[in-house]
Formats: sequence, C-alpha cells, structure tokens
Amino acid sequence: LKRVQAMLEARRRDNSPFTGTQPPKLTRFVEPELVAVVEYTDLTQAGTLRHPVYKGLRDDVDPADVVSPQEERSATR
Repeated sequence: LKRVQAMLEARRRDNSPFTGTQPPKLTRFVEPELVAVVEYTDLTQAGTLRHPVYKGLRDDVDPADVVSPQEERSATR
C-alpha cells in the first residue's frame, strides 16, 4: 500500500478532471498514468463498480488503451 500511495502521490493533481459534478469530500485526483486491475461484481447504471477489489498494477498495458467498463459493454453489443 505504501508503494502504491507513493506512486499516486507523485501523480497528484489539484483539480478535478470532471466537469459538472461535485466529488465527495477529501477526494484526490491523479494523472491517469497507471493501469490497475480491479474485479467487481456488477456495474450500476451510474457507472459505479459494485464490490470492487484491487488486484494490482499492470505495467504491460498502455493507459491510453484502457476503456471503461461501460465502453467495453457497449462495444460488445
């Protein structure tokens, strides 16, 4: 956890990348330069992961190639 925290802290940004939404208090944003594997049981209509579990980081995947679960679902339909 300390290693991941240090990696995220080095990529911290002061502003939200999202417009029109108010993030929860104490939310921290980072530059999208790391790829994490996250397993989850379901995806809500709002795009929130249900029961997410962090599995680790991937250094063999380019962050530009990653798509959201919603984008992935619509591509398979």
